Amino acid sequence: MKSCSLGLAVCLMLVVLGCKGPERVAGEGPSGVVRTDAAEESSRFISAVGVGASGPDESARLHEADHAARTRLARRLSDYVSETVREFLRLHPNYADPASSASRNFVGAVSTEVSNAFLRQSLGYESWHDTRRRAAYVLYRVPISRVNEKILQKVRYTLGEINPFTRSQEEAALKSLSQFLDTVLKERIKAASSREKERGRGPLEAPPPEWRSVGRHPDYPAARFMTAVGLGPGREEAQNSARAELSRQIEVHVEDRFRSITASPTEDGLSRNIRLVEQETVRFTENDLLATRIAEVWYDPMIDVHYALGVLDRDTAAAVYRERIEEAVQDARELFESARNHHKADNYNTALLEYLQAVLRVQRALRWQLAGMVVRPATAQEFATLTEAVNLREIKGELRELMGEFSLRKVSGDGQWTPTGVALRKPLTVAVFAGEEAAPVGDVPLRFRFVGGGGVLEEALKTREDGTARCTVTKIEPSEEAVGAIECTLAPERLVPDADLTGVVLPSVTFTYVLRTRANTFFALHVDEKTIGGRRAAAPVVQDVVREALTAAGFNLIERSRLPESGAFEDLPGDADAESVLRAISELNKSFKGKGFLIAIVGQVGCNLLEAVDTSVGRLYIVHAPVTLRAIDASLPREPTVLVVNAVGKDAFTDNRHEAARRARVKAANLVSQKLVAALNRKFGPK
Repeated sequence: MKSCSLGLAVCLMLVVLGCKGPERVAGEGPSGVVRTDAAEESSRFISAVGVGASGPDESARLHEADHAARTRLARRLSDYVSETVREFLRLHPNYADPASSASRNFVGAVSTEVSNAFLRQSLGYESWHDTRRRAAYVLYRVPISRVNEKILQKVRYTLGEINPFTRSQEEAALKSLSQFLDTVLKERIKAASSREKERGRGPLEAPPPEWRSVGRHPDYPAARFMTAVGLGPGREEAQNSARAELSRQIEVHVEDRFRSITASPTEDGLSRNIRLVEQETVRFTENDLLATRIAEVWYDPMIDVHYALGVLDRDTAAAVYRERIEEAVQDARELFESARNHHKADNYNTALLEYLQAVLRVQRALRWQLAGMVVRPATAQEFATLTEAVNLREIKGELRELMGEFSLRKVSGDGQWTPTGVALRKPLTVAVFAGEEAAPVGDVPLRFRFVGGGGVLEEALKTREDGTARCTVTKIEPSEEAVGAIECTLAPERLVPDADLTGVVLPSVTFTYVLRTRANTFFALHVDEKTIGGRRAAAPVVQDVVREALTAAGFNLIERSRLPESGAFEDLPGDADAESVLRAISELNKSFKGKGFLIAIVGQVGCNLLEAVDTSVGRLYIVHAPVTLRAIDASLPREPTVLVVNAVGKDAFTDNRHEAARRARVKAANLVSQKLVAALNRKFGPK
């Protein structure tokens, strides 16, 4: 069981703070026999261990162990409450007769209420497996201090139903009970301390030091030291907490000084630089915490918590900050000069990297500068001059100039029409150029992200030698918007992750795609069908066959009774350009706003008499009927034609060229409707 003690520490802290904790299976536990009685020995907790060994797998054994532990915990809670309240009544017969039925019922009711109150909670526990014995173990621990609080609460609640006290003695009895419960816990801790002394471990109980509550220590005066108190379930956690609290203190003061400098009208070197960075980039981090140590630690056995006092030597920290600032400023000046030279030589990648590194060095110097002014206020004026040798505005100005020489261009993949839940058919291809000659630039970091809609894509890419990069979009998520957008941006933050780019505009391009589903997409169908000689056919054949095929495939066709809303839609020639089609359906499209999306399918059918041959049974007319259907999307005004299908129907008939033409159109209708449905199914997926 000893090997499990560290694994239980976090759980115990969580139980102390709220009886909630991680419900998880720990790693391999003790290799030998687990002493469940040792796990339950505690002066500060009521504990219970459950064992599961009969289940067919680990999950079943864990469930069995959990049930056993909760059952055992319920009994131990009930026993503790019953014994404690019964003992209180025995020692205070002036409040109630301990032998009366009211007292017995009162003890039973309080015991049941307290036990149930804890078991209804999501109690924190620790679990482990013994693979050799094929057994699972679960340990629950409830602080006795929490149990005592619950006893007082449930005693008040129970008095409304069962009251062994006389009315005039209720408040006095409750006050005495509270004192009695405190005494019980202290006696348990004292007894445990004696046992610990016998084992050579030292006492568990010591008076709390003053620094625990006030956060200061007389040996570490505020003029020379910063102090902070941390706490945790173990000594190491408490020490880490103290260091983090020191960091937080400095960060708060750094933020205050940042705001005061940015609000000041002065224009010295520090304020000139600090105004050019975001507050987040100047924040103090634990990595910058210098000259700290843990001065004292203390353990509180009442709640099983460790405390630590952390101190920071102001003089030592200020000296280290000064050294770091001077080094960072020197690096920034050298990098800036080198970046300038590479920029002049059109070495765009190297220039970009070194400008960013120079910005980062200045930012770090500013953070350490503000931290130095905080930890050693007496030298604040001296610290304020340490970054005057670099001008962040000048560095960022040249960085912006360099960014202006980059340009991103869309190569392919823009304006795709897609259903949700699938990948975009074509990758998004972008090219990066730089300079007056627009030379392609390779090895440039790019970042793709959704700025409208959503899905899954390759976020980070670099351009190839030819300056191009291809982003694969593997999934498009549903969206309320008809059009989604994916932005591609130059990503210098990938070169120098922490460099602040405030005020630097990054070149970018945006790809769009259009979302369509069968449920929210409606089709307006118009086929300009002509027969031999270019006359409009009296009885449309292709339009009727296409309509039936689309309906059978599950697509939404607009009733012809609604088409008059589109004005001249039915009078359009079959070869009308997309712009004319969009104008013709503009009114109809407005009626679908907020309800769905409109796609016009416009077709053109002709009949060509290829040959007339005299035969023994009459004159044979051979006719070809070419047909073209276009799908025009009203949501894509730039590239609205999203689909084109073609087919040719061929047939012949004797002595009647019009019948030959009709038959050819029927064949053309069957062929083109099959192609159209197949093409739409590829876009939407099968019904």
